[in-house]
Order: sequence, then C-alpha cells, then structure tokens
Amino acid sequence: MGRLGDHFAPEDRREHVRRQLVPGQVLYLDCDFTTPPKPKYAVVVCTDPEPLLFLVNSRINPFIQRHPDLLAGQVPLKAADYPFLRHDSFLDCSEVKRFADPGEIAGQLLADLSRIRGS
Repeated sequence: MGRLGDHFAPEDRREHVRRQLVPGQVLYLDCDFTTPPKPKYAVVVCTDPEPLLFLVNSRINPFIQRHPDLLAGQVPLKAADYPFLRHDSFLDCSEVKRFADPGEIAGQLLADLSRIRGS
C-alpha cells in the first residue's frame, strides 16, 4: 500500500509542490551540505530567485553558544507547538542554507510529498 500522494497524476503533484514551496513552509530534506549528510527539517525563507532555507537543530552547537551574536539567531521551537517535532528544537537563523541544485528541493518533494511537514 503506497502513500496517498503516490496516486496523484504527475502534473497534480508538481502543482501541489509549487503551491507548497513558499516562505514559512517546513520541509524534511536530505541535506548533503551538513556534516555528515543527513535528513533535516528546514524552513523556507524565500523562493525567488532560488530557495533559501533555515535549518532546525535539536541542540545548539557549542561554538554558537560561545558567541552571543550567533546565539541571538537561535529561535527555540517547542515540540508541543509543532506536531512534526519529536522534541524541543532550535531554528538556526544565523545562517541561510541553499542547495547546489535549486531543483533538488522540488525533486525530493515530488518523490515523497510527506516531506512537506507544515508551516
């Protein structure tokens, strides 16, 4: 038994992804720019001219903790407020992330619509 989104026509899936890829949307993406590469929650900051993201972390890096200017960019996220989170986390607003291939984000979402997690 597949996911419901697997049964939609390809053009309907593309339109759904296009409508969902907006600022404030939370995505669960495979990130090859992290060390090590891994899936991460990411919040879309903007989409034009390319998608830019803030990442969600489960803890604050010790380096950031020692630098007040960077620590100010860590926004606490309570798991109780976001159904997709399993534990309290932090939105890292100190660094904007981008994919080398901007089409990679849409590709991951088209392959698995459940990667769109909410806003």
